[in-house]
Amino acid sequence: MKIKYLLILIVLLSITFVGCGTRQNVPTEEQLARYAADDARPWTFWYWMYGAVTPEGITADLEAMKQVGLGGAYLMPIKGVDQGPEYEGQAQQLTPEFWEMVDHSMKEAKRLGLRLGMHICDGFAYFFALLYASFIDLDVNVIT
Repeated sequence: MKIKYLLILIVLLSITFVGCGTRQNVPTEEQLARYAADDARPWTFWYWMYGAVTPEGITADLEAMKQVGLGGAYLMPIKGVDQGPEYEGQAQQLTPEFWEMVDHSMKEAKRLGLRLGMHICDGFAYFFALLYASFIDLDVNVIT
């Protein structure tokens, strides 16, 4: 009886050790390529507070996002210029100045190979998803 249990234990341990020596958990080259793809990179929220954005600041932000490996950002304008006068914002939401900043951010994102999404109101209520290419060449899906 003891020999029977000993044999079963030896067989189970052998199967366990043989299984540990295989390459089951090593990703294939195809899997590595898929995980390295742009679609697998994380995104971030990108707040434009009180309209205090400039072309230089937009470019610097997007280049930093690219440098750390982000795939894109959800642009969210938060609060108007009159709600934070100490920030000296010039790009009040939905004004021509604001849309010039949006256009610049789209062009810069395209140049850097980043994607942008954009919330269409103050904060988190609604958003445009995956605004590709430049401001002129939008493919917009509204998600509510």
